Amino acid sequence: MKNLKLLVILSLFSVQIYAQEKNNEEFKPYGKIFGEVFGDYFYKLNSDTIYESSGGQYQKNKQYDNAFALRRFYLGYEHKFSKKFSAKLMFEGNDSQLLDNGKKTVNVKYYYLKWKNIFPGSDLIIGGQSTPSWSRFTEKIWGYRSIEKTIMDFRKQGGSNDFGLSLSGKLNVDKTIGYNLMVGNGSGQKPEADIYKKVYASVNAKLFNKKLLLEIYTDFEQQEKSQNKITLKGFIGFQTDKLTIGIEPFRKMQKQDNADDIKTIGSTIFIKGILIKEKLHGFGRFDMFKPNEATSFYNETFAVIGLDYMPAKNIHIMPNIWLNNYIELNKSVDRSGDFVARITFWYKF
Repeated sequence: MKNLKLLVILSLFSVQIYAQEKNNEEFKPYGKIFGEVFGDYFYKLNSDTIYESSGGQYQKNKQYDNAFALRRFYLGYEHKFSKKFSAKLMFEGNDSQLLDNGKKTVNVKYYYLKWKNIFPGSDLIIGGQSTPSWSRFTEKIWGYRSIEKTIMDFRKQGGSNDFGLSLSGKLNVDKTIGYNLMVGNGSGQKPEADIYKKVYASVNAKLFNKKLLLEIYTDFEQQEKSQNKITLKGFIGFQTDKLTIGIEPFRKMQKQDNADDIKTIGSTIFIKGILIKEKLHGFGRFDMFKPNEATSFYNETFAVIGLDYMPAKNIHIMPNIWLNNYIELNKSVDRSGDFVARITFWYKF
């Protein structure tokens, strides 16, 4: 009996030592390559008469233009140095990024170092990174960047990435309320060209079993001659296992020394849902946009509707109709809308 007790004690002691050794094992660094590609075959059914707008990539195409287009690709590498430190490098390219000889080229989109849990529940990032403007919350809820950018990105009212320092994390134990703080150059992927910086801040929440989605966002960018810019944005959404609805309004103001301030406003509403689980989804969206409340000759609306067919995981084939239209405020400016039929492809790895 004594020998049996001794054997049990030695066994328990051995298990404890083994567990401690496993916990103290040195972390083995590792990395992964990832990528994403999306593009279309498009056919322009109707064309604007001026060929210029804030309304996306088709304004310079004439009626009946059609082509296969690579709208975006990403290729990156993420490396884990330890349980707390990681780095990401990601390249980006599209049909508008060309060399002098007309061939495609790429640029660096992300290049940052991340310190996970610098204090409980918060991560610190330094380098070229996504901003809180839309990439970290609302773009993920919309979920169809391959179809179109979110409204502020689409209308060029901010930047998706910037070089700077950010702190983000969760504010409660349930991790349903998050925050983002960032200070950056405000120049996106371009080198800094002035002494001023841009400050970003947002708070978001997923409440009632993550069915109610909320966000409040603001940014402030100091400019020369007191032409400072400030943006305010909100988001409210509702999601179930099969359906998601979101509304996102924003307002941007820029001070002017010798003229009326520029006041830009916009709002978007979208809906997406599952028609056949893991095979077929549907989506639709409608935007309203005023380039300047005081001096605009026209306002713009945007709509897209389509289906998302998934023949395999992470592969999407999406027939859709894309329309950017103009509401005349001054009868001397007569504009027609851009109406495009597309088959969009999207895959990632």
